[in-house]
Amino acid sequence: MRRCYKYAAFLLLTLMALLIIPRSARTRRDNSHPKDLRDTVIHSAILLFDDENSEFKAGLNYVLLRKFCDEMHAGHDIRLSTGEEDWTDSLREGKVDIVVAGLGDSLDTSGLSPTRDLEDSTVWLVRSGAEGKLHAMNMWLTSTFDSKEYGKLRSSFRRKGITGSGRISPYDEIIKEYAAQIGWDWKLIASVIYHESRFKIGVASGKGAVGLMQVVAGKYSAEYLLDPENNIRVGTAYLSKLQKRYSSTASDDMESKKFALAAFNAGEGRIDKCIKFATEKGVDPSSWDRVAELFPLMADFDGRQTSAYVDGVMTTWYSWSKGF
Repeated sequence: MRRCYKYAAFLLLTLMALLIIPRSARTRRDNSHPKDLRDTVIHSAILLFDDENSEFKAGLNYVLLRKFCDEMHAGHDIRLSTGEEDWTDSLREGKVDIVVAGLGDSLDTSGLSPTRDLEDSTVWLVRSGAEGKLHAMNMWLTSTFDSKEYGKLRSSFRRKGITGSGRISPYDEIIKEYAAQIGWDWKLIASVIYHESRFKIGVASGKGAVGLMQVVAGKYSAEYLLDPENNIRVGTAYLSKLQKRYSSTASDDMESKKFALAAFNAGEGRIDKCIKFATEKGVDPSSWDRVAELFPLMADFDGRQTSAYVDGVMTTWYSWSKGF
C-alpha cells in the first residue's frame, strides 16, 4: 500500500511539473503581456507603400495604431518611413515595437512575427517571441474589424466633406484640439488641410512642403512632419503667427484670417508687398478682397493662384459649416 501512495505522489509531482514549468517558461519568453502595455509608450513605424493605395493604407494604419495604443492605455510614438531607415532591422534590434508593412517578396520577416492580414495584404510586425503583444494585437484587430465604427473610419478616408456622421476627416479630433488652441473654427482648419493635401498624410511637394498641411520642413525633419499630429500642431501654430502678423492691418478677425491664409499659401514676403502696393495705390489694405483686386497691376507677383486658394478654403468652410 505504501508503494501505491509513493507512486501516486510521484505521478502528482510529475504532473505538476509538466503543468507549471512550461507555463513559467512561456512567461519568461513572453515579456509583452497586454497588461505590461499599460502606461508605456509603444513605438511604431509605418512603411509608406509603393502603390496607388499608399496614402489610404498609411493613413488608416496611423489611426488604427493610435486607437490601439489608447485602448491599451499606452502612449504612442508613430513614425512614417521616409526610406532612410530599415525599420524591420530597427524592430529586430528593439528600437521600435511595431512595424506596419505590406506583405510582399521583398519583405524580410526573419526574426519577426506578423499579425493577421489587414486590408490590401498589410500586416503589423513584432519581434518573434512577443506572443503576448502579438495576441493582444490580433484580438484587438479582429474585434475592431468586426465593429461598425471601423466601417465608418474606413469610409472617412474616401469621403470629401461632411456626411450624416458629422465627420470631415479621420483626423477631426486632432484638428479640433489644435484649432481650439489658436481660436479658429476647426472646420476652417480642416478646409485648409483639404485644399493642401486632401487629407493625405504622406504628400510632399518639390519645394519641401510635407504632410497634411504642407508645412515646409525648416527646423523640423520631414519624418517629424509626416506624423499627422505633429504636422497639424506646427501648421496651426504657423497660421496663428501669421494672423497676429496681419491683425494690425486687417479690419477684423476674419480679414486677418484671410491674410493669414494668403501668406500660408504664398509666403509672408509676397503678402507684405501686396499690402504695401495697395497702400501706395491709395487702396485700403485692411480688406483682403480689395488687396487681391490689385493683383493684375502687380508686375512681380501673379496672385491669381493665391486668390483662388483663399476663396477655395473659405468656400469649403462655408459649405461644411452648413453641414452641422
